Amino acid sequence: MLQSDGTTWACAAVGSGGGAYTAQSGGGLSLADQAFSLQACGSGQVLQSNGASWACATPGATDLTIGRLRTNPGTSSADIKNRMPSADNGIYLMDTDGTGGNPPFEVYCDMMRDGGGWTLIMRVWYQSGLAGSAAGFGSAREANSYRLEPYKLADAAVRAIIGSDNQFDILVDQFGHNTTYSTGNHEYILVRNYTGAYTYTTAVPESSTATVFESYRAVDNTIAWRGRLQCGDPGYGINCSSLLSTPNPLGDPNPQGGLGCLIAMGTQTNAAWHTLYQGATNSDTYIYICNGAQHTSTYSNVHRWFVR
Repeated sequence: MLQSDGTTWACAAVGSGGGAYTAQSGGGLSLADQAFSLQACGSGQVLQSNGASWACATPGATDLTIGRLRTNPGTSSADIKNRMPSADNGIYLMDTDGTGGNPPFEVYCDMMRDGGGWTLIMRVWYQSGLAGSAAGFGSAREANSYRLEPYKLADAAVRAIIGSDNQFDILVDQFGHNTTYSTGNHEYILVRNYTGAYTYTTAVPESSTATVFESYRAVDNTIAWRGRLQCGDPGYGINCSSLLSTPNPLGDPNPQGGLGCLIAMGTQTNAAWHTLYQGATNSDTYIYICNGAQHTSTYSNVHRWFVR
């Protein structure tokens, strides 16, 4: 952050000193080649760096370097969000095995939907080449790309993020869409309270705790359906299809790929369309809830899976 000695400002970590500022030709100051204005902060605030930009902060308040510096990684996206509530979507540094183990690595975090704290664990489509692999692959920096570049966190890293209780929530969305069954990328899915040892080498067994599935309209986060699917179907990772009852359903208990949802986002429907597959036995991925049959197949759509 910037600290004053009563005469000049200098770049310093909290409780220490050092650094320097330079004057801009058009007025104002810059530090580490980034311009800023001292007029933007409230009384008593200081400028503090998160490693990429400068922002006003109360001295000793939120640590804006969490997940931005290799010396200060998070343990999960949820950890970063809890410790830095202002965190936005983007790339963060994470260390799941503590100091002295493996070095920090980059992850993509969704910090906005449903309170944030979601770690992207997979960016996948039909025959992407990831089926059955426990290893990591690709770069988290492709998280928001339409390019067909697969990405996967190693199973061991996913389990470390989830924690020893094996309980986690899931968020699933997509880029692009299957044009046969929908006019756009209209939906994302939440699965709450899943308990099971995560793996992508085979199917994860049905959750040992009752789960709740929710469909949301992507444009405004409006809920379209709430229900429950049974998981543990053959394939890779989390695979769910059979309809089960659930408390407080919203809409028809059977969403039928759009029909029965409070918001029917797809253009076609079928009574058998209620499926959420991370990896079927043919390696395809399915999102069949309220946006029609969104399997990837030969279409240029990419499914993304997050955990929290």
